[in-house]
Amino acid sequence: MVDTRELLAKIDELKAKRDMYSDLINSYTEQLEEAMIDEGDECLETDTAVAFWRKETKVKVADWDWLQKYIVDNNALEILQRRVSPAALKRRVDAGEELQGVTIEEGKTFIVGSKKHEKPES
Repeated sequence: MVDTRELLAKIDELKAKRDMYSDLINSYTEQLEEAMIDEGDECLETDTAVAFWRKETKVKVADWDWLQKYIVDNNALEILQRRVSPAALKRRVDAGEELQGVTIEEGKTFIVGSKKHEKPES
């Protein structure tokens, strides 16, 4: 039979080692980025690793009310992502609203964390 307390202790020990090196990894990453900029490298590869810049677009919305009105007034639904708030939908369903095609499922996720994290209520 498996000793569950021993397994939990082993997992926590390995996570602590990973966390112990995160500052060093961040430092090396910053040094590598600076060196690649200095050398004009866009991409660097070895047999086991690759470093490069991925282009990304970030959007910050300062006035959600204005944006929501714009989307509705201009039928600009393509701006939105296909995602809903589970908590908001659950509140409506619990209040008696019938939402066609909406199914709400609840479950549990197994979490292993160090003791610095509080144990959630069951």
